[in-house]
Amino acid sequence: MGFFCTLYFMKVVLFLLFLNLGSLAYAQDTQMMEQIFSIDASSFVLVKGKTNVNSFQCRINTPIPDSTLVVQYWMRQGAVGFKKSIIKIPVSIFDCGNKWITKDFVKMLTHQGDDHVLIELKEINFKNKENITANFKIVMAGVSNAYTMDITIDNTPKDFTIEGEKEMKLTDFKLDPPAKMAGVVKVKNEVDVSFSLQFNRK
Repeated sequence: MGFFCTLYFMKVVLFLLFLNLGSLAYAQDTQMMEQIFSIDASSFVLVKGKTNVNSFQCRINTPIPDSTLVVQYWMRQGAVGFKKSIIKIPVSIFDCGNKWITKDFVKMLTHQGDDHVLIELKEINFKNKENITANFKIVMAGVSNAYTMDITIDNTPKDFTIEGEKEMKLTDFKLDPPAKMAGVVKVKNEVDVSFSLQFNRK
């Protein structure tokens, strides 16, 4: 589900490394650079969905394992590109507030024993601090999709936070929306994914 997204978008933060939005707009092509980040425990990803009778939400409430990221990036005018900027998120850390809903959620996202969602940040493009988009790839249940989304970034000398929100479809990943009670209660195809990810420079 979009929840992943959440997740890799996180990587978008990486482009803030040592750069600032003002100078990036005029940056020329450079060689590949590298920076190490850790994902702060305060970060979260929230997935909201609906059924034909009510709504639900699933949230990451615990720190993401293996939260240290070694990111390679390059800059050019108006954009930052990334290489091997991948986050691996175990679906087991999602909590839907109800053990049965959580169980169904995790089961739906588990594919042939693989219970992780992969998020890869590809590029960040911007015109100014208020107009920033991120291109990323998400691999879930064995299916890969590319997305572009609007993001906001709050940058300080020690850390930076990226936030975003996007609607996604379960069928984008060839997932059948779950149904219960012989099909009487059925999850809708669209889910809304929002996130706030804080990255600490190391």
